Amino acid sequence: MRPLILYSSFQTGEFLPEYIRYALLQLASLGNVILLTNRRRLAATEEAFLKEQGIELFLTENSGFDFGMWKRYLEKNPCKTQRLLLLNDSIVYYRKCISEFLEKAEQVSAEAVGLLENKTDKSHLQSFFLYLKNDAITLFEKHLQETSLTEDFEKTIKTFEIAISQKWKNAGLKIYALFSTRDDPIFSYPELILKKAGFVKKRLLERRFSFETQKHFWLNGKSNVLYKDYKKLICMYGDKDQEFKKEFFPGYTKSFVSRNIERLNGIIYRFLAYFYFRFFKKQKTS
Repeated sequence: MRPLILYSSFQTGEFLPEYIRYALLQLASLGNVILLTNRRRLAATEEAFLKEQGIELFLTENSGFDFGMWKRYLEKNPCKTQRLLLLNDSIVYYRKCISEFLEKAEQVSAEAVGLLENKTDKSHLQSFFLYLKNDAITLFEKHLQETSLTEDFEKTIKTFEIAISQKWKNAGLKIYALFSTRDDPIFSYPELILKKAGFVKKRLLERRFSFETQKHFWLNGKSNVLYKDYKKLICMYGDKDQEFKKEFFPGYTKSFVSRNIERLNGIIYRFLAYFYFRFFKKQKTS
């Protein structure tokens, strides 16, 4: 069964990043692919690439994150297939692994299949890759129709990503993650790379995190995960496809100086947190 594939992406400029082209090339042979992206002018070479691969382009406003793009497309074009694959550009696939994922998803009895399950805040599938079957598609489209979009990222996670997994489970549908991790998924990419999973979170390559997210790493003793050289790790141990060139990896979004200031902030923050919990809070409770 060939799925309807919705790949959502927010980008600037006229050209598609190479890691997106690499993903789209994989997807083109697997189903009916729609590239959902923000309204802008694309270079003639990019339009020719999409046409050559049989990929439809759906330009839309940048509102409501990926769920907003999916919602606007499905309102105009309700899913008429028995399989729906939802992806976004927050993941970099560095080997040809997506067809493997779909084969494995078909082999399990779950109606909603993802790559990773987050168990820290109500167990739910992470929405950067969702493979949906029959009833899971119906509930997903209904949830999009009933839920208002928001420009608040954390609220979007709660009202869409977390909420839809809860709705599937409440309806008696099974959810399933193709990869299990011992830790919070965002801390687990070194483990996944060594397992030859074939994908990595883009912002780990870019080291693009808010201060609050960085604190999440620091307070959990995961600074080594935050500051790891993921490009090097993938090239050495990740079974990277030779067709995926090193220059396809997104680069750092911050300067060398900014990155080292962040490291220093992390050391100071961890020291202050240790001092607070070790001495001040202990004296306060006693």
